[in-house]
Amino acid sequence: MKNWLVRWGIIAGASAGLAVAASAAPAAIDGRDLTAFVDGVMDARMRQDHLAGAAVVVVADGKVIVSRGYGYADVARRVPVDPATTMFRIASVTKLFTATAAMQQAEQGKLPLTVDIGRYLDFPVRRVSNQPVTMANLLTHTAGFEEGVFGMFVHPNEARPLGAVLKATLPALVRAPGQQSAYSNHGMGLAGYLVERASGERYQDYLARHIFAPLGMTHSTAEEPVPARFAANVAKGYSFAEGTLREAPQEIVNVAPAGAISASAGDMGRFMLAQLDGGRLGAATILSPSSTADMQRCHFRADPRTGCMGYGFYEQRIAGQRAIAHGGDINYAHSELVLVPDRRIGIFVAYNSAEAEGARDDFARQLLGHLFPAPPRLADYAGPETADDYAGAYLMNRRPYSTMFAALGLGLQLSAEATDKRHLMLFDKSWRQVGPGVFAADAPGGDDTRLIFRRNAQGKVTGAMISAYPYAQSERIGWIDTMPAAAFAVAGWAIFGSLLAALGWRHRRTPGGARRAIGLLVASAGLVLAGIGCIASRLIFAPEGPYGAGYTMPPAFVAGVVLLNLAVVALVIGAVLVALGWRSFARRRHSLVVIGYIVTGGTLLALLARWQLVGFAF
Repeated sequence: MKNWLVRWGIIAGASAGLAVAASAAPAAIDGRDLTAFVDGVMDARMRQDHLAGAAVVVVADGKVIVSRGYGYADVARRVPVDPATTMFRIASVTKLFTATAAMQQAEQGKLPLTVDIGRYLDFPVRRVSNQPVTMANLLTHTAGFEEGVFGMFVHPNEARPLGAVLKATLPALVRAPGQQSAYSNHGMGLAGYLVERASGERYQDYLARHIFAPLGMTHSTAEEPVPARFAANVAKGYSFAEGTLREAPQEIVNVAPAGAISASAGDMGRFMLAQLDGGRLGAATILSPSSTADMQRCHFRADPRTGCMGYGFYEQRIAGQRAIAHGGDINYAHSELVLVPDRRIGIFVAYNSAEAEGARDDFARQLLGHLFPAPPRLADYAGPETADDYAGAYLMNRRPYSTMFAALGLGLQLSAEATDKRHLMLFDKSWRQVGPGVFAADAPGGDDTRLIFRRNAQGKVTGAMISAYPYAQSERIGWIDTMPAAAFAVAGWAIFGSLLAALGWRHRRTPGGARRAIGLLVASAGLVLAGIGCIASRLIFAPEGPYGAGYTMPPAFVAGVVLLNLAVVALVIGAVLVALGWRSFARRRHSLVVIGYIVTGGTLLALLARWQLVGFAF
């Protein structure tokens, strides 16, 4: 649910790009051998990353073959992790249950996948095209929503019903449905709310009755905080700082269908077994075989060379195998579920530590790499293209567009640098070209991960994507929208602002319009400094990080925007006074300072307006 740029930065060893031959599976997986391998991987990573606790379950051929707990669910009380009963926050893996619930309602004819969702909602969703948003769009993250920051988390005493949350916080649609995949927590929240509307049951109650109970998932709940009967089972969250594990407060996900479930690894094993057996587990059936297959197949592929989106699942290629997966991340819990349907293998891993994001991303790749030999290394590209064609700046499409949070896009930029004719540097890693617009991670096993570039009809490079993460793409941007441009504008403003402040002090007793003009310009500089300072302080010093805005609209952000708008007013009035009294300024040696400040200050404020920090885009 968080840190999606980090998701791109981790080399996960996955792609559905150029075809590779499927490697032969072992005749049978030796449970003892695999358990020993898993123990080695987990023990090493737990020590390396200072993790509090973790749980793993692996299923194959209709049975559980690995079920292990590591470390502690409660460090202070020394309560060990039990894979059968310790409940981990699974975060966005919740979305697979939301998608399953939606498929159940579709099976019953109550919630067709390809019908305008507006028929079932009790509040409007403003369109940006004539094409309606459907449940299929929500389940594949192709509805066209911008990223919603506000309202994702809530304090326990401020929780509201799902419908009320979505009415208050649903982000805007910024593109027509079906054009691009752009991961949306609120979009999946809307899918869960549609399940509520169609079934007449609360989302949490629906999952309990129609998925958890039939599958015997006795240690799973979507309630937050968890019911009293589970309180002793939930793994506490931790972060590692100053040489010790520190207990963290529990995060309450305000948009429950996007990430509210707490579940044991054992229960997740039961869910995987059902998904791998056509929706059945023993005598229980949660989906028909056809609906289960439909949930797992490809429904949106942004580019033929990359992975695709199923309903809830996204496709990857790991160790030469087609896998479908979903990861889950909140601040103090990380998890991942990976299925290899053709091999009837399922993997689930969960951690209760902030530092576990890399560990969870690596685990399934290590395990499947142990079971299957690596595919053949792809040959280097020998065509006319060069890496220079793709060097430049790119911006993720999973971001806020229309609100003041659009400025966070400055931190979501990717910079690709050509190091030679056939190699790019991205995320501090080397990528070698293996085809037209296709680069493979230049590391052992890296051929499963592809960096894919897109061109438009005129042959211009317009965007990029990572094959392992088909739920988001990026758009190539010009220099004006980059972080260096922002830094250049700030530097110019700072230089002339400092000179202007000195000039204002020197002429503080000068009578007439010149003094007033300089005073207003100096005031605008102070307002810009204060505004940027308010916003930066929230981003840097907020304990929850920049997305702590999910708890409440940050007062520092609002104050910063107000101050920047006042700076525009002061700058414009000051510039008008300068123009009206130009003769007096023209006779002064320091007129270039005044002009320089107006130009650099205006440029900076124009850039801030481009990032929605000038205006009132709340």
